[in-house]
Amino acid sequence: MKKAPLLVPIIIFLFSFTQCKDVKEAAITKKLEQEAEKFNKQCPIQANAAVRIDSCKAIPPKTLKYFITMLYVNAADFNVTDFERLTKPGIVYNIQNADDLKEARENNVTFIYAYNDNKRKLIGEITVTSEDYNKPIDEMNKGDMASMSDEDINYLLQNTISGLKEHLPMQVDEYTELIDCKVLPEKTLQYIYIFKNVSVAQFDSVAFKANQVPAITGTLKNASETKEILNAGGTFLYIYKDRDEKYLCQISISSKNL
Repeated sequence: MKKAPLLVPIIIFLFSFTQCKDVKEAAITKKLEQEAEKFNKQCPIQANAAVRIDSCKAIPPKTLKYFITMLYVNAADFNVTDFERLTKPGIVYNIQNADDLKEARENNVTFIYAYNDNKRKLIGEITVTSEDYNKPIDEMNKGDMASMSDEDINYLLQNTISGLKEHLPMQVDEYTELIDCKVLPEKTLQYIYIFKNVSVAQFDSVAFKANQVPAITGTLKNASETKEILNAGGTFLYIYKDRDEKYLCQISISSKNL
């Protein structure tokens, strides 16, 4: 009983500290709710040709959850553990280096990224906490393909192509149709097109390549996801056929063309 008065100030201090902590967390969560509301007014956001950000939500305490759709892939093709292993390093690296997330990092905000396929089936959910992004920045493991093993790159390419094949044949424009795609050895992505208004007899492969190679190269290097494949040693192989599916020519693009 004699020691009890000594405990009272400690208990009061701990109670006050807890209250202050709760108030601060509530204030941060409230701000996240406001930011999420602003962000959602811009959604859906097409991050690239294969990824769409649908919305985000603030969740107590101090958590932002993003809902993302990966187009042309099937959730069933991905192993959740492998998906997280391959995806998380890149997300952590981006959070560590994003200037607009400085305040969020200082307040130890948690980020959750829920990836779904276009059938709304969950591919995987990545959680990034302050423990993750307060670690030293790992320049050797940015989560991009250049820092992955060939085995992991082929795993991603195979799963991406598997989803795309379900949408084939795909109309590219009025006269062009993508009829097949596959992953070949040596990290090569092959696409086969048909020109509906062209026959072998009237096709000039030299003139076609002279125009098409610069156009394809420009498109690939201006898209972050395809440029990443090229920088990781990948190759894009385009095979063209006429309206009767007779071979016309092929174009191969690698990092040497960048």
